[in-house]
Amino acid sequence: IQINDDNVKKTINTILKKQKDIYTTVELLYNKGISGLNIMNYLQNSKNILVAGTLLAKKERRSARGNAYAFLNFSDTTSNYEGIIFEANLRKYRDMLIVGQSYVLGADFTDDNGQIRVEVKKIYNLEDIVKFEKNSNSTPVKKNLKITTNSITAVQAIKELEIPDGNGAILLIFNNQNVKLGEKFQINDILAEKLRKIPEIISVDLY
Repeated sequence: IQINDDNVKKTINTILKKQKDIYTTVELLYNKGISGLNIMNYLQNSKNILVAGTLLAKKERRSARGNAYAFLNFSDTTSNYEGIIFEANLRKYRDMLIVGQSYVLGADFTDDNGQIRVEVKKIYNLEDIVKFEKNSNSTPVKKNLKITTNSITAVQAIKELEIPDGNGAILLIFNNQNVKLGEKFQINDILAEKLRKIPEIISVDLY
């Protein structure tokens, strides 16, 4: 999918530099003069591709076996396109998918009976990435999270959250004891706000 905005190109490159374990860029396609829906055909049977777009619609469905999935409709500067996201990833990203907001997507492109299917595997909020790009040249990025609570119920609620993978750490302060929950979480303002809504959470701080 062609991305004309210079800031988007810069932020994609930033992701690739900071998180080398994720997705390859479509920058080479610009150099080849490929754009719009032609990229769909060019990327047939390609995996781990980074694209971007604005969410137009989200339609959730259930399979015959009861598994949840959703069709996601996006637009960029040249076209509209549809992706599908399956249950495991839908649970991770459902709350951050808001119609009208723009995202960077990690996707696999496959041939489905002559049609190009786009399976969305990872989702990054474009506004967060733009903030990350601006901050990376000035102040240190706050990518870790500290949660304070004395409630075992709150701790259980935290553990039940589906938090996407990333490079951030979560530190839990429980009854004045420090407990590290892990170091591979995607930390952002959306997650922090979600945690603050859990009853008996004393504080949630990014650092």
